[in-house]
Amino acid sequence: MSWVSGMGAALAAIGPGLPTAPTYPTLSSNDRMFKYLKVELKTLKGHALVSWDVEDLYVNNNAVKYSIITEYVMDGDCASTGNPSREVIPLKNQVRSYELKNARSWSSLAITIEGKDTTSNKADHLTKTVVTHEMSPTKPVENLRATSIQAESAQLAWEPPPCEGRGGILKYYDVEIQPSGGNAGSTPRTFHTETAEASVTSLTPYSEYEARVRYVNGQGDGPWCDPFLLKTTIGAPGAPVVVDNFTYDDISIGLFIGPPPNSKGLLDQYQVELKGGPTGISKMFTPYNGTEYVIGNVKPGTRYTIKVRAHNSAGWGPWSRKLHVKTRDAVRPIPLALRQTAASTSCIRFQWAPPVLLDYMVASYQIRITTNDDGKTNFSSTAPRDARQYEQCGLTPYTQYTVGVAVMRETGHAGQAIARRMWTEGLTPPKPRAPIVLETTATTITVELYPVVFDLGPLTSYEIRMLRVFHNHTVNLPHPFELKEHVRSKCVSISYLSYSYGTVL
Repeated sequence: MSWVSGMGAALAAIGPGLPTAPTYPTLSSNDRMFKYLKVELKTLKGHALVSWDVEDLYVNNNAVKYSIITEYVMDGDCASTGNPSREVIPLKNQVRSYELKNARSWSSLAITIEGKDTTSNKADHLTKTVVTHEMSPTKPVENLRATSIQAESAQLAWEPPPCEGRGGILKYYDVEIQPSGGNAGSTPRTFHTETAEASVTSLTPYSEYEARVRYVNGQGDGPWCDPFLLKTTIGAPGAPVVVDNFTYDDISIGLFIGPPPNSKGLLDQYQVELKGGPTGISKMFTPYNGTEYVIGNVKPGTRYTIKVRAHNSAGWGPWSRKLHVKTRDAVRPIPLALRQTAASTSCIRFQWAPPVLLDYMVASYQIRITTNDDGKTNFSSTAPRDARQYEQCGLTPYTQYTVGVAVMRETGHAGQAIARRMWTEGLTPPKPRAPIVLETTATTITVELYPVVFDLGPLTSYEIRMLRVFHNHTVNLPHPFELKEHVRSKCVSISYLSYSYGTVL
């Protein structure tokens, strides 16, 4: 449908609401003044040539007064305001054409040629309605708004320009949208629509955009409206970028987790899935507070598959690509040369040496002191990485303990321990019973020893003292055992119950 016929349809729809030219009495065909009325729009916009002719009876009748009446009944495709602009242009008697200038653009113009016989009061007219020239729109659309905003789409609506600013029948609307602020490298996206609404798709979630619209007719483009700012909602994030490029040791895997290229909102956590080894599938969660993550408690020399996904308030995104990792072979940083260096009834002191070539793996040392007696106390403590000895007190006298020292790693895991048995000192043993002389010779004496029962310390030996007695001593002399030159001592292993001691009498 052409713009002229379209305007005609609009006029027809308005019907009786249009203002009309003045009414005239009905004339017979013999009384008609005009043969025809013709209106031709000129090439020059705003100009229209009006021409007509009169019946022969009125050709030289100077009593007839002629005039042209112009009346704008519509602006564009809008209904009449009910107060049309009307103008009467007087004409000379013999004029048969008239050129209208500065006609209002893109309007429905009713042109009437009117004649009045001043002697007989007869009057006649002919009316033609034309649509004047279109011109480029002069005003922008109004009330651009978003009726719906989603993570990746938005629905826009607006009102057409006011009638006097459209300039011609709508050809289409241009809709333009681009990232807010005109980010470097971004190209505005423009498309057409024939209605005063549009659906914009393929947007980036949680992003700001600027949208604007303009009216386009057959003569050109109208001005853009002011930009409308919109922000898409949060969407589920994309897949993170996962790189395995470091490991702490044989029982841990280090990951660098990069955020998704499009996070589609504020991330709050990652989920790490580890598959392989004796544990099957294990899922762990880590807060979104960094890019480095360490998976511990893995098996040395084992192949694993790892994948990661990100989470925000809209939900979980897709999994990242799978990462295939093999942990290092088992590493055993074991302390060396553990030995006891001192003891008392309640303390044990011991020392050790760091592992050879693996000292860099030592974060600290884990010390465990245990006993098989459930009624005794077990101890566990930590020594710094540069420690080489340790003293544990609060122990039970005359008790055997197992002392273990293990390397603690940065991951918080302990390596294999080195262990030794150690004793605390006992208390002073009781006085033993007197030995029994079993046999004597000229040079030897055989005695029998009774074992001492003592639970508060280890017995290592018995000391036997032999006193040479002189028969001529008196009670005023010192006690014989105080005369060192007459006393001989001998230590006897506790495994002996009898002992032969030889001496010269």
